Amino acid sequence: MCIKGRLTKMKYCGKCGRELDKNTGLCSKCDKSGDSKTNKNGRKKLILIVVAVVLVLTIIITCCVSCGKSNSTVTPASVANSKIEMKPIDYENVIFKDGKLFVESELLITANDAYTYSDIENTVAEYGGKIVGCIEFTNDYQIEFADMDYLTLFETQEILQGSLEDCEVTLHRVFYENDSDKSPVSEFEKEDKDGNWWRDEIRITELEADDNSYEKVRVGIFDTLFDTDNPDLEYAFNENNVWYNQEDEADMGAHGTNVAGFLAAKKDNEYGIDGVANNVEFYAYAYRGSVHGFHPSSLMEEKYWNAKMLAQGTKIINMSAGNNEMLVGAQSGDTTAYATLKECSDGMGAFYRKYIDAGSEFVVVKSAGNQNGYEWIRCDPSKEHPYGVKMYDKEKDGDITRYTKIDEDLFDAKYDILGAITDNKVMNRIIIVGSSNRLRQRSYHSVSGSRVDIYAPGDRLRELTSDNPGYGTSYAAPIVSGTISLMLGINPNIEADKIKYLLLSSATQPIEEENYQVAYDSDSNTKMFKCIVDTKNAVDRAKNHTVKEQINETTDNDNTYLMGLTTIYEDGKFEYNKKGCIVTIYKNDVDETLYKELETDEFGEFETKIEQGNYIIVSKTKDGTYQSDRLLFSVDKNEVKYLCSLPMYNTSASLSNTNFKHDNYLVEIDNIVYYVDDFGLWKNGGTAEGECLHECTATNIASNGEVVYYSVYNKEKSAYCEEYGQDAKWKQYDLYCYDLRTLSNRKITSFIECGKPIGVYNNKLYYTDYPDDFTGYVVGKSHNLYSYDLNTGEKEYISEGAYQLEMYGTSIYYRDLDAAMGDSELYCYDMANGNVKQVTSKEIMNFFISGDSLFYYTNQYNSELGSDKEYHTKVDCEVFKYNLLDGSVENVLKLKENADVVAIQYVDENYLYYYIGGAGYTNYRMNLSTKEKNCIKYKARDSGSFRMSDESIYSVLKFDNYALYYSGWDTVYFYQVNDNDSSAVPFNAYYKGYRFLNVCGDGVYMLKQTDEGFTYVIRYYFNREAESLVGYGA
Repeated sequence: MCIKGRLTKMKYCGKCGRELDKNTGLCSKCDKSGDSKTNKNGRKKLILIVVAVVLVLTIIITCCVSCGKSNSTVTPASVANSKIEMKPIDYENVIFKDGKLFVESELLITANDAYTYSDIENTVAEYGGKIVGCIEFTNDYQIEFADMDYLTLFETQEILQGSLEDCEVTLHRVFYENDSDKSPVSEFEKEDKDGNWWRDEIRITELEADDNSYEKVRVGIFDTLFDTDNPDLEYAFNENNVWYNQEDEADMGAHGTNVAGFLAAKKDNEYGIDGVANNVEFYAYAYRGSVHGFHPSSLMEEKYWNAKMLAQGTKIINMSAGNNEMLVGAQSGDTTAYATLKECSDGMGAFYRKYIDAGSEFVVVKSAGNQNGYEWIRCDPSKEHPYGVKMYDKEKDGDITRYTKIDEDLFDAKYDILGAITDNKVMNRIIIVGSSNRLRQRSYHSVSGSRVDIYAPGDRLRELTSDNPGYGTSYAAPIVSGTISLMLGINPNIEADKIKYLLLSSATQPIEEENYQVAYDSDSNTKMFKCIVDTKNAVDRAKNHTVKEQINETTDNDNTYLMGLTTIYEDGKFEYNKKGCIVTIYKNDVDETLYKELETDEFGEFETKIEQGNYIIVSKTKDGTYQSDRLLFSVDKNEVKYLCSLPMYNTSASLSNTNFKHDNYLVEIDNIVYYVDDFGLWKNGGTAEGECLHECTATNIASNGEVVYYSVYNKEKSAYCEEYGQDAKWKQYDLYCYDLRTLSNRKITSFIECGKPIGVYNNKLYYTDYPDDFTGYVVGKSHNLYSYDLNTGEKEYISEGAYQLEMYGTSIYYRDLDAAMGDSELYCYDMANGNVKQVTSKEIMNFFISGDSLFYYTNQYNSELGSDKEYHTKVDCEVFKYNLLDGSVENVLKLKENADVVAIQYVDENYLYYYIGGAGYTNYRMNLSTKEKNCIKYKARDSGSFRMSDESIYSVLKFDNYALYYSGWDTVYFYQVNDNDSSAVPFNAYYKGYRFLNVCGDGVYMLKQTDEGFTYVIRYYFNREAESLVGYGA
């Protein structure tokens, strides 16, 4: 059976839309009357037979037309013949009371199928009401009562809700329709190409060079007013199909004319602009023509104009309007705005679903909105601003500091009426369009979010009615609608359910930073890319699209199926996968059972019958060069599931082997900070709020500048531990990578415990972890060193007890640490040849790499008899320099302090930092050339409030004549140290309560914890004595 056959054309009652009885051809509702049941009269039987035959013939003809290529518009009879009427909303009759905005003396009823028009009419008449608006097909009614006050109206609503079973009875809630596109600037720039740059961007100019012919497509358009006599548009308008328009005021509603122009302006007529499609027949609703002043709308009106268009067989409905204050209010926490949004989105979702189930073929194209282009402030709720929010107007409102400003990072399309719909079948018919600029970025004004499906140019465009640049998602939407018109014009057989899939999967140029993580659980983190519409690709795909017949209908009428497209993501752009690849589907159960394996066609598409359930899908090219991340998805019974793009990445591309950095918390790449904490992997370029790239509990971050590797907590594990004699518990982590080239995030492998990535060489990742037989406790040993082949997934053991690992060139230097002791030998692993060599024959305490030298030191322990007649151990140390180029060793210094404790903090070619301990601790810096040393005592600066603590300092980092001392959780000191100084000068920064994280470039990163337990990351510029907030941590 063909795909279109799955969207079965039902036999419906022409009056109420119910499915007719298969045997009698009668409606179970409308044919219940006495006349219909009285079949004794042969004449009535004959009428019924004739009606049944006509219905059958109508359905047969409808199916034939639907399956054959034709420009005829087929609309289900129940849709085309139903009564559609509404009393326009008068602003004077709109009431604001108890936080609600509604039409006085009116209620709305959405009745279930058991009720007829007469039932509703008779019921409301008992309370003095009458029907003044009706959409018969969906059983929606507008009820008006004679001068009913609010309290009585509310009581009547409750009574009707109780008496009308399974019906929705609500106030006639009102919201305001807006078309707030950005005001145009004065003139075009050279790069704007006279405002026509967008035509090259969507590749319409390339398409126009093709020899294509297009059939007429009926397009509905909801907007302000329309100049139907405009020479660019008159061919597409018929005054009988334009509702509520006021030609004499069309210049006040130029927005609607401009929107129509981008969609369908006549080409090559030396007038105005060239639109996208010239195969358009408009059915237009002018909302400014029905009311004046504010433009009140409602759920009933939204249904009304949609119903009028659908009754005419429109295939596309363009809506370049929005509900600005409702979106802002709902997102910023106003409960009234959210309640209105929920009521309207649920209502529209159910409304569209009825048409879809009846076989109506249509898609709705909706502008995302421009709320991000304005400043928003709080105000007192009123009739004009019912949600207590308004767009800031400097001339009217004065100083903005008088108001509470609404600070949202970005306004999100999920708070739009159509964006908030959650019905999957309806969502597949709604396309929300954002605005892009010449740089292929989201226009600053455009609403964004994961519910924005696609982007189109909406920045610095030449309007039909003006010579100045115009802006707005309102202009992006008709560019997409025009593209769909061409798709349907070149191939009228495309099912409405497949339009969105073909449109989105044909777009190959991603919008910068508009990528949304799909994280169905902690094991799946696939990026969802938002792209710019590609009219050329979309029409070519439509032209070549054929109805596949590989899916056979089953006897249980379960028409659940999956369709998808594999693409290759490389060099910042998607490419069609014509290599052929294997798509593997697993059941998302404990064992991840293999469910099905498919092979894509020459366009990278796949299609299959699938059972209801939860699944995991992965694709890869046959040669294994490209592979996708794991994507989790679910399918409901009879659902059509579309995966518009399953992006695959080059898994064999070699990673850079140089400049690998690893740390417990933070790395910096090209002035961007990436850090991990208990809440996830974060990215921050200098703003107070970081961007969370992966919500998780993470630690141990490493990067080579191309890929960020990090450890992610998975679960708590336990096993019987012989050392304990009982079960031991530990936290088990997984290794993840975030690819900065593709913005993809994926799990690589599972650690035994909390492994730590160290470096990458020739596509092998080197890391430390406990051995496979780890049971929660290991006596006297640290992690082992392993490699993981990123191509094959093979794990290789290298060495045990690897501690304090540092990379130099193709080598990893580490101490073979016995956890019970502080001393250990120094080893080197060569990643190029796989050899391990022992560097020192002596056990060393610590080592430092500076340039091409590796410094290490050993301790000598002497036993001396003290004045207390007891023997005491004294420590001296010896410092060595190992040449990393030729392997030679030089004895740099014998440090004879004869102290209880001697520890080297830092050493390089010029200086040695160390401390000695006894009753207290003293810190020193020694010039290795002169062997002169400075005691790092505190020296007052200004107020003298700085003080060096008496505790031991764990480590020192040196920058020219500046030194950073840090120890433990809460001690960080900055000192300026000069030769021949008897004491050090502290910086104007004494960080008690700060934790050192890392040093990158000219900055020191620290974690600050407040008294309330809240933490944030600080970057301190040691050479400028200044600090900045990087972001929040855990």
